Formats: sequence, C-alpha cells, structure tokens
Amino acid sequence: MDSVNYSDLYDRMTVDECRRYTRHCEEQAEKMDGTNPENEIKRQWSKVVLEIILHCVAGERAINKQEAIQKWIERDRRLQDFQDKVQPPKGVRCLRCSIEMSFTSKSLYETELGREQVLFFYARPSRCKPNRAFFDDGKEYPSPTTVKNVEVDCTPYTRLNFHET
Repeated sequence: MDSVNYSDLYDRMTVDECRRYTRHCEEQAEKMDGTNPENEIKRQWSKVVLEIILHCVAGERAINKQEAIQKWIERDRRLQDFQDKVQPPKGVRCLRCSIEMSFTSKSLYETELGREQVLFFYARPSRCKPNRAFFDDGKEYPSPTTVKNVEVDCTPYTRLNFHET
C-alpha cells in the first residue's frame, strides 16, 4: 500500500469520527421536546458546540496525520518482512490418509491478544478433507467440523517440528 492509500484511509477515519459526533448531537437534539422554547435555544447552541467539536477533532487529526501514517507504514513493513522470512513447515500429512499435503498459501493472523502470527494453509491433492493450517510457531489452527448441524472443534492443537523434512 502506498502512502496515498494510507492518507485516504486516515481521512476516511477522520470523516467517520466527525460523523459519529454529528450523529450523537442530532440524536440528542431529537430527544428534546419541540414545544419548549428553551429547547430550541439548546438546539441552536448544540449546533454551535458541534461545529467547535468538529473543528477541534479535524484539526487534531490533521496535526497527527503524518505521524500516524508513518507508524502504520512501519508496522506494515515489519509485518511484511516477518511474513516473508517465515518458512512453511514441511512434512504436513493428511490426518485420514497420511499423504503429504501441499502448501497453498500463507496469511497474517492476529490473535485475540493482538499478537501477529503467520498462518500457513495446506491442501490435499485429492478431495480428502479436512485441509489443515499451521501457525508459524507450529501450532495447528483448529479446523471446525460440522456434526449434526452443530459446529464443534474436533481438531486438537498439535505442534510440528520445523526441522523435520
């Protein structure tokens, strides 16, 4: 992704944040009783306050834009380097027929704890199922299996020895 795409993404995020503030203020204004003259004054003031808030939010985001984009670029480069360096495990076999499976692709995967890993995907040349996937640390990605329309996790976590050939 080039810096123009990062800039566009940042700008879309800024617009989304401003829209959230606008939507919130509009929702609050709708809750006010329209027959009370004091509420009309409050509505007018809330529009003024909203304009100030939007000005401040947009200004703050503009000040931080280059730094944020630079962090995103550095993070993506680091993750791409990590993904490029990690090699897929060898010797992955089908659990049913024991034929060696072929490596098909790899993808970055973010865990629930925010840790990035590379996930390697393997497929059998025939129609034997299930396909398998392993993380860069050798832990197998659990493959969901459907049993009587209920999805259950039947695949135990296993580790591969990366030095195996």
